[in-house]
Amino acid sequence: FLAGREALALAKERARLGQEFVDKAEVRRRAGEAPAIELVRAQVELAQAQNELHNTESALQAAQAQLNAILKRPPDQKISTRDSLAYQKYEVALAAMQQQALAQHPRLREANAQVGAASHMRNLAWGSFLPAIQLTAFQHNIAGNPNFYGAQIGLKVPLWFPFRQRGEIQEASALLATQEHQRANTQLQLLAEIESAHAAFEAARQQAENYTTSLLAQAGEVYRIALRSFEKGEAGYLQLLEAQQTLVEVRRGYI
Repeated sequence: FLAGREALALAKERARLGQEFVDKAEVRRRAGEAPAIELVRAQVELAQAQNELHNTESALQAAQAQLNAILKRPPDQKISTRDSLAYQKYEVALAAMQQQALAQHPRLREANAQVGAASHMRNLAWGSFLPAIQLTAFQHNIAGNPNFYGAQIGLKVPLWFPFRQRGEIQEASALLATQEHQRANTQLQLLAEIESAHAAFEAARQQAENYTTSLLAQAGEVYRIALRSFEKGEAGYLQLLEAQQTLVEVRRGYI
């Protein structure tokens, strides 16, 4: 929403300059100081600036509607904010982010849970080799006296257990190996995604610093020089238009 608001201000400025250039071109044309192509080019530039203004207004309305939806408000409700876009240098340590992801990322936590479940299943399969022990306690009535108690201990060993249990253990071990492989693959993918995102962040940060330290000031100075030259008749409209477009593109890129 803030970016859309900044872009709208820029689009309005471009449309204002476009109208100003059209007015100046008409004066120069009537005075015989400029060819007809200059006026036509200025009118085309104004039309493009007005189209961009309409598109930017629509984009801002869409951003406002999305923000209102998040805030559980009507989509057309106006948003008043004191926030503004301003670049702030922010350092991100790649190694720290990777360690945090390995410890807390939901995808790895899910993978660890799958490995844990598979390991438990394998332990159960190995445990099936152990005989089943049954312990039963009961009350017995002897000669009308109910105060006799007894207990039974049973040991049950299936005759076919060496064959069936071996297959279950192999299946559980294969499942565990698969889940461990998937966890390792998830970990590698996650680290690669974080490294890629960090590289993109660093590139964007460097671009933002380039805009703030040099590009914005240079583009503004080029436009001011071109405007003075145009007003003095030392430069044509095309040179001025090129300087204006450069300034607009640099400001849009910074946003």
